[in-house]
Amino acid sequence: MEQLRRMRPDEAYKREAVRLAKASTKSVPAIARELGIGNSTLYRWIAKYPGGSEDKPQVPARRKPVPGKMSARKASAVREPDELDRLRKENLFLRDENDILRRAALAFARTSYPVPD
Repeated sequence: MEQLRRMRPDEAYKREAVRLAKASTKSVPAIARELGIGNSTLYRWIAKYPGGSEDKPQVPARRKPVPGKMSARKASAVREPDELDRLRKENLFLRDENDILRRAALAFARTSYPVPD
């Protein structure tokens, strides 16, 4: 069976689609449907080529970090040692608890089922 190759639209096609979307009275989803592309794809092209066919593509600006705020990655790195200490303490507590329960189970087993002499 033959596989279909996805069309990779060139820049001229994208610009023409944007020009068509801006000039038409139809909605963007309707135009996207006619062109056989997704709504979000056409919206992305419109954001990238705001002037249509005569403009240079705009590169989306990167978000600037807010002073005094940490990124999620940095915040998690700061909290990691605290989390590790907490987990170690919890692990030690659970091991002790497990040991106590194991000994209690052995004691009850000895009294319930005495070993014959």
